[in-house]
Amino acid sequence: MMTDTQDNELIVFGEHNVHAENLSIGHLVTYFPWTKLFNASGMAGAYPALLYTNEKADALYEVVSSLLGEWIVSGDPWIDLSLVFHDVEGGQPEGDLEVVLSSHLNEEDIMPVPSLFLYDMGCYLLEAAAAWIADQEAYGMQTVIERKDISRRPSEKGLRLVGHWILKAIES
Repeated sequence: MMTDTQDNELIVFGEHNVHAENLSIGHLVTYFPWTKLFNASGMAGAYPALLYTNEKADALYEVVSSLLGEWIVSGDPWIDLSLVFHDVEGGQPEGDLEVVLSSHLNEEDIMPVPSLFLYDMGCYLLEAAAAWIADQEAYGMQTVIERKDISRRPSEKGLRLVGHWILKAIES
């Protein structure tokens, strides 16, 4: 068992399985899907090339980076994830990944960008978590993640999103 004492996060590694509760989104920032965010906001191009060449991209990046920083400090929202590998006949093992984002925030809370909603940010964070765990669990192999679904789940205290992916190792 490995414990990250700095953030009081418990990440448990079993035989080809991973479970993490209350994972800080600070781990996910480098995997944040900036290109998807920019493209969804009507800006063509890829991150980081859009920065410093598009004022709207610069402004959006600054606002969203600041928001992510606030969320990291507050610990809200938080991520729970579970990855379970299974053998596939004649191929590399595959993993079923479930990522749950929970927050005390709700859609009525004001977002710093009028066209950006809490649900959207939650989906981007789920994508970042899937990319993070694929990178962490690669063991030097190339991996691909295939998104199955993201759904909103009932919650008494704010937003709760659940995403499912398949993690596949590919032969080089």
